[in-house]
Order: sequence, then structure tokens, then C-alpha cells
Amino acid sequence: GATLDAVQCFDRCCAVTGRRDALPQVWTVDDARVWRAVHVCDGPRDVWLGANYVFDAPTLRVGWSSPTHPRRDVDVAPATARVVATVKAKRVPNYDPDQYVCMSGWVRARDGVTDVPVHAVCRRSTGLTSLERAPPAPCPVWLRVYGAYGACSDPGFSTRSLPALNRGVVCVTACARGG
Repeated sequence: GATLDAVQCFDRCCAVTGRRDALPQVWTVDDARVWRAVHVCDGPRDVWLGANYVFDAPTLRVGWSSPTHPRRDVDVAPATARVVATVKAKRVPNYDPDQYVCMSGWVRARDGVTDVPVHAVCRRSTGLTSLERAPPAPCPVWLRVYGAYGACSDPGFSTRSLPALNRGVVCVTACARGG
């Protein structure tokens, strides 16, 4: 399902933020009430509406990050909800995103009914390609869970995870409040 958090109106569209399938989402809605999801990358990611101070600007500013990509600020065309330019990208020295892989899935809770969204990131060298299959060799897992007060654990980039990832640890975040 989807939940809506906020709406900002501009000359060419409205921008709506919320969640869909346990992930943050930004949509554009035009005068004909056509909804378009802003697509910034495949896989788990955090996305948010950036600072948009000009009512009739030709683009919307959107920020995003994924477990394998540091923060980026991009301009999005409201009519298509497509990224037209990367305005700013955080640089992380000696980091190559192609050496890492991120994935998401669902895990059944102990109650046997509730599905909990889970996001994972690891080095490609671990051989883990899906949360539905075990890696070819045992590897340590760092499980992070937080779900108090309805807070969500969105899958973004963290330099604090890099030392563990570089040692073969799989970093997993369980979204106990359903994302």
C-alpha cells in the first residue's frame, strides 16, 4: 500500500511525499491529476523532496541516497518525473559503489502473519545476490532494528558501515514498523 505525508504545490505540478511498499517515495501530480513516481535508482533507497523555493521553477529538486550510493541532489522534470540533472553528489574518498550490492525483501515475523521489510547491503565478493538464497559461504551479519514511535529505518548510505562491509559483513536493516 501507500501512505501520503506531505504535498507541496508549484506552478507546473504538485509534489507529494509518502511511502510505497515500505520505501519513501516522491510523486509529481499534474493538472490532469496524473500521478508519476520519481525514479532515482533501482533497489532500496531513501528519497525526499529537496529545497524548492521558486514557485514557477522548471524543475523540482529531489534528494536521494541508497545503501550503495551517497547522497545526491537532482533536478526532476515535473511533467515526466524523470531526473534531468545531478546537481550535487557527495564524494566519498576511495569508495567504489560497484564493489557493493544492495537488496530488499520481506521476512515473516514470529507471529506467523506479519511481513517485515528488510534491506541489506554487502560487498559483491560475498556472493550474496538475493535475500531469498543463502550466500555461497557463511558470512557475519550486522542486524539493525529500530521501530519505536512509528519511526522508519530508510535505506540510505552510511560511511559508518564501510569498515564492516569491507571485512565481509552483511549489513541488514529490519524495518520493524513496516517501513
